[in-house]
Amino acid sequence: MEVITVPILPMKILQSYIIVGHKTIIVDTGVPDSQNKIISCLKKNNVQERDVSMILLTHSHIDHSGSVAALKKLFNVPVAIHKSEAAVIETGEMLPLSPKNKLSEIFKKSPPMQAKLEKCFVDIKLDGSENLEEFGIEAKLIHTPGHTDGSISIVLSNNEIIAGDVLSGGILLGGILKNNVGTWPTFHNDTKTCIESINKIIQLNPSKVYVGHGGTFTVNNLQKFVNKF
Repeated sequence: MEVITVPILPMKILQSYIIVGHKTIIVDTGVPDSQNKIISCLKKNNVQERDVSMILLTHSHIDHSGSVAALKKLFNVPVAIHKSEAAVIETGEMLPLSPKNKLSEIFKKSPPMQAKLEKCFVDIKLDGSENLEEFGIEAKLIHTPGHTDGSISIVLSNNEIIAGDVLSGGILLGGILKNNVGTWPTFHNDTKTCIESINKIIQLNPSKVYVGHGGTFTVNNLQKFVNKF
């Protein structure tokens, strides 16, 4: 089992992931027009495109779902997201964004966040408890809401977790400095629920936690962040 990081934006500001096992799953798809970066990363790591079995979205924000329609056309594989956010992907109508501070309010108006999401049919509407073995990956899903209601994390059999935007790391958008020091994402819905989700991850005692902005984290990093609250 291997997790490959796809740098969508530099300095860990935004990344997607590729999980390689018996088959391959793409986790999150970056902002619109990121598909070539993901394909290049597959080729660079000698991962066969024919082995891709699923595109899995940790949540529906456009920086994680922006290229899902393009990648589905290229790979002709199922798209999966939590059932509470499937309509976003299918209609292109984005969830309301909840800025955490003044900088977030400015970023909300920036071109990446104002981009239009291309509609895409969702094949698998998750409840956040599924096993991914039928897609060639030894992993299970857990529901980790707070950032969005339908946020999910992937728990791999090698004791690593891909946690989407349950938290971020670093200064500004996640990667400029101190990218393994926890901070809140630019947008998140519910702080209390986010903390509960982080504690759920801590209780699993993962060896490494990958996030969409910044990271990676250890349990110790996560605990330090939670202790502030």
